[in-house]
Amino acid sequence: MQGEAGNRKVYEVIRDEYHSLKKPLGKAEMLAEIGRLGVRASGKAGAVEVVDSRDGGEFQVSRIRFESEPGVMLDGQLYLPKAGGKKPAVVMVEEKRLPVPLFVTRSQSTSSLAEAFARAGRVVLEMEPRDSPSANDGRPFLGNWLTNERVDLVGGNLAAMRAQDILSGVTLLVSRADVDAAAIHGYARGVKGFWMMMAAVVDPRLAKVWLDRTPVGLGNALEGALTNQLFDAMVPGFVLHWDFADLRKAIGERRVFWTDPTNWMNQVVAAGAGYRYRLVAEGDGAVLKEFLQ
Repeated sequence: MQGEAGNRKVYEVIRDEYHSLKKPLGKAEMLAEIGRLGVRASGKAGAVEVVDSRDGGEFQVSRIRFESEPGVMLDGQLYLPKAGGKKPAVVMVEEKRLPVPLFVTRSQSTSSLAEAFARAGRVVLEMEPRDSPSANDGRPFLGNWLTNERVDLVGGNLAAMRAQDILSGVTLLVSRADVDAAAIHGYARGVKGFWMMMAAVVDPRLAKVWLDRTPVGLGNALEGALTNQLFDAMVPGFVLHWDFADLRKAIGERRVFWTDPTNWMNQVVAAGAGYRYRLVAEGDGAVLKEFLQ
């Protein structure tokens, strides 16, 4: 019964087991594990189909479908500045806004940020990794748990597959004549920052990444009673040996620009040095300029 001596809550059992089994390992072992999961730098760009296009003023926007691996087609939008010459590029993991009741917290679309990058002279690929939820509709706790569990049951890992999809997007950008292959950056929000970090660890073509409102670490998820979207970062056993800080360190001298780190209930937390916090009511404009410096 609650309050009876010796009783513990479920999350306390999980937390204590995590601490008892935790065995930190190094960068080499982490890279080997990520490689085993199938995340590796892509070579040749897959087929690209332009679905439609529109004029965005200073840039052209093309809705595309492109091949990540044989039989796997992904949706995306290419924002193409009209100025000539080779340009830096950004691969963004898309967030869509979904209409929901007012009492539910909604995710903010990334389209306005993609347009801001394009106006700043960047070629932008705003893409959806495989089986991405249509939007974060604010329903708490589980995230896309069913597909993650099904992939795990057949010996795969959806988080790693999505990291590989991001690298397919990088390869698509590198293949373009209007892109400076030495100046490709990445952007991801929330738990999707985990996919971006896995991609950046194995592929130095991602020269800089911006993580926004990404949880500070996997271990933090096992310290409290509730989490949100944890299934989308599910890699069995990973947290026993490494955490987000290890991924960030492994990216090396390439810059990780991390804004407003959160806990696993999407609440911004004080995480010490190395993070950039927005001021109250501060938008993305000043933050974007910092990232582009």
